[in-house]
Amino acid sequence: MTNGSPVRKTRFGIIVLRFSVLLLLYTQAFTPQPQAGDSWRQLLLVDTQWLTRHLGDSSKTIIDARSSADYQAGHIPGAISLPVNLTYHTNMSRRLISQPGFESLAGGRGISNDSDLIIYGNENYVDATRLFWVMQIYGHKRVSLLDGGYPAWRAAGLPVDTVAVELAPVNYLAAIRPEFLVTRLQMRLA
Repeated sequence: MTNGSPVRKTRFGIIVLRFSVLLLLYTQAFTPQPQAGDSWRQLLLVDTQWLTRHLGDSSKTIIDARSSADYQAGHIPGAISLPVNLTYHTNMSRRLISQPGFESLAGGRGISNDSDLIIYGNENYVDATRLFWVMQIYGHKRVSLLDGGYPAWRAAGLPVDTVAVELAPVNYLAAIRPEFLVTRLQMRLA
């Protein structure tokens, strides 16, 4: 069998089709419902203007996924600190925090199951997107990213704060979503 065989092309086509369907379902499932005055941008990515209008909204929880040191040096007003390294480990065989650990961490930071989360990080999006993924795995459905992260906030000349924000602890119940996890075997087959 050669690399260009019809069987290989068919398998590749099936993989691409499955990925496309998953991407479509993902986009539809996690699109926050727009409220009056919100623009089309309130999909999975919100901009600084949208976030400025929603500062102080108790149904929104702003999460700074950067390091604790970066958070202490300055953060978006009202944002809580949840460094991604507490939930996602890059140098361990087990990448994710356990479900009970996640429930304790999220609840301890005052994140409720009903909160609309807006996550931001630095300009490379790595911290924010990893935390976004972890939140999705553990069943949080209303999660958005701040377009451009903290650098976009600063570039817009918007206010920053250095006082740590601590929300009252709540009971957070995670529900693992296996469709967001891929095994090594699945990766190799793909």
